Amino acid sequence: MRKLVSLFLSLCLVFSFMMGCGKKENVYEGFIKKLVDPETYKSIANREDYKEDIQKFIKDYGESYEKAFEGYLNKDGLDSLIRPAIASNYEETMRYKGITGVKDIKISDVKKDDKSDYDYVSCNVSYVYTTDSGESIDMKESLAFHINKKDKIIQNVWIDDKNSSIMKLAATIKR
Repeated sequence: MRKLVSLFLSLCLVFSFMMGCGKKENVYEGFIKKLVDPETYKSIANREDYKEDIQKFIKDYGESYEKAFEGYLNKDGLDSLIRPAIASNYEETMRYKGITGVKDIKISDVKKDDKSDYDYVSCNVSYVYTTDSGESIDMKESLAFHINKKDKIIQNVWIDDKNSSIMKLAATIKR
């Protein structure tokens, strides 16, 4: 009886291990979840906290983004997120629209193109933001990435700003 129980437990362990190892999240899936999550932006340096020292703000701002997206973006990827204002549109929307949560993140229409030293991936993303007033906001984005083949990390990020929910929502913020 002991051997039977031991065999059963061993099989359960092997089965659970196989189930857990079956599907590994792609770097872009993890990045997207991080990008749309309001929790990500709570650790980003806030300009209003650096009234007198713009240089310190610039340094801390870059470092806080680097830390927030560590493991997903290399230096070029970080620049491609920050420089064209993709990141600041998410950041300002979280802060000024009272976004408290995200749910129902769905990644669809994934297209991959194998290049010599990187993979090009494009996809559509839909998700729902919840606000501190209880409102739900349906969001849609079209994103694209260059993923470095050597270290499996994102080296470029693009957003279709003409059809972007986050860009449209950020444009309604009264500064």
